[in-house]
Amino acid sequence: MKRHQGQTLVHTPVHTPVHTPAAMARLTSRGPRAFTLVELPAASKSGFTLVELLVVIGIIAVLIGIILPALSGARKAAARTTCASQLRQVAIAAQMYANENKGYIPEYKSYAWRWTPQLNEYDNVVTLNDANVPHYQVEDSSMWGDLNLDANPPVIPNYGLGRLVLRKYLNSWKILRCPGQVEVTHLNNQQRPAYFFNPHPAYYWAGGKTSTKAIARYRTVKDFSAGNWRSPKSGAKPELGPKRCLACDFFVDLGTLPHVDRRKKTMGMNMVFMDGSVAMVDSRDAYGRLESSGGTNWSWVRVNDIIGVTEYVADGRAPTLAMGGPNWNNSYSEYDTPEPGVGK
Repeated sequence: MKRHQGQTLVHTPVHTPVHTPAAMARLTSRGPRAFTLVELPAASKSGFTLVELLVVIGIIAVLIGIILPALSGARKAAARTTCASQLRQVAIAAQMYANENKGYIPEYKSYAWRWTPQLNEYDNVVTLNDANVPHYQVEDSSMWGDLNLDANPPVIPNYGLGRLVLRKYLNSWKILRCPGQVEVTHLNNQQRPAYFFNPHPAYYWAGGKTSTKAIARYRTVKDFSAGNWRSPKSGAKPELGPKRCLACDFFVDLGTLPHVDRRKKTMGMNMVFMDGSVAMVDSRDAYGRLESSGGTNWSWVRVNDIIGVTEYVADGRAPTLAMGGPNWNNSYSEYDTPEPGVGK
């Protein structure tokens, strides 16, 4: 501090307050506005009550109940769409094969013709042993006994759908599995593919005569495009039915169907036609017949009834024909009859 001339420097003592008990008492007695300490709120000791916890748990359960079925439905819908895409690839592969094989699609397993030159076609069919007659069985359409997708490498037969895989018209053998299947279908200790291929039998016919042996009705691309002439009653005049599928979902009973909805009691069927168009059909009639009968019992009549019903639905027609009689034991299916027969 500067001291000016004629001035005297005065030292003023600084008084430090003494915090005696009496002084502290006077300070604190002035009330909270004069001097206060910040007080933190005490920690709450109360949590969720039992009722609140139960409410939260109930809300979570309701949300799970809403979300899980939606997710499951979305997965099933995606699997079915992928399945339809695979079937479309089958049709494209069959067309490519036919282009390089004079219009013929891959034949079935029993397609083996051994002729006696002096006999006509009909007499050959009648006189040949069953082992040599090209008798078309349901299992031929599903490669029964000749398929093993679990082997390394997979065992695939050289006929029907298998030939399209072996000759690289289909890029992968995995197409023989439907995305809707949890695993490969096993029946009678044998594997089955995801699809029936060309499942349309007909009686062999030649020279105005019809045998009781079945062959594939459609063996060329042209056969499919010519329409489906069928006889709904034995001996009745043939009529034009709906478009016929080239391949469709494999099934024996409800347990082997990849797209069944047991809650709605509908059988979902994916099928592809020779032109590459795909139909995804749901049928309560087909579900009811399979449910009441227990299955097809490897009968062409029953298989063709189910396929025929779904083909009618895909074509926008009412499935009003009879389904194999009351016990499902008719000798032929009205939806896919073996008549009129076809020749070699």
